Amino acid sequence: MAKSKSPWKKSKYCDTYSLDFENLPDMAKLLEEKSGDALEIRKFTVDEKEANRCRMLSTISQSMRGYYDFKAGTYVKLQRKGDNSSDGVIMSNTPMEIRTNSHYMHMANGHVLQAGLGIGMTAMILQSKPTVKSITVVEISKEVIGLVGKQLSLNGKINIFNADIFEWMPEHGKLYDTIYFDIWDTISSDNWEEMKKLRRKFAKRLNRSNPDSYIGCWESASCNPRNPLWRGW
Repeated sequence: MAKSKSPWKKSKYCDTYSLDFENLPDMAKLLEEKSGDALEIRKFTVDEKEANRCRMLSTISQSMRGYYDFKAGTYVKLQRKGDNSSDGVIMSNTPMEIRTNSHYMHMANGHVLQAGLGIGMTAMILQSKPTVKSITVVEISKEVIGLVGKQLSLNGKINIFNADIFEWMPEHGKLYDTIYFDIWDTISSDNWEEMKKLRRKFAKRLNRSNPDSYIGCWESASCNPRNPLWRGW
């Protein structure tokens, strides 16, 4: 079996890495359709006609503006069982999902703390990044861990805890070089207060002696009600 290419490209001039979007793991091939008590993994195919419709809607619809680069193809999503509407989706591997997590994946280095497993896409990508030493994932749903985590070939860098990130605490004195919270299904200003609460809680856990340390939340700028350019989707 041919060895899969790394999704990371090393800079010619310094010890940094950038995402190679052409070699990202195909989550629709890695995950099989599977159902739990309340959640399920489902695949869906988008033809060029539907992809073009989404791209057109992105220019006129607030809720669709993140789909300006939508492409035809087969995708996979984690959703509430039996709910095939957009409101039922918890996470997918559409271009929008990849793009809105790309800054975090670019910044990630050292010891990483990530809240939310989703379909495991970011964990799969980051485990092959040479500058990432470990990835601690805190996932509140035992069902998500069973549906997703047990299907993926996660390496020794990754350790998954079944816990609520608002209650979970790392061991005494533990610091992380990268901290990221991705526990929300939608981009909304309703998420802003929870984002602030999590940042305050884990601020002292960020290794500030590392000049490349990073703490962030999924699409936080779009959720900030004080940001005049972004009012949520």
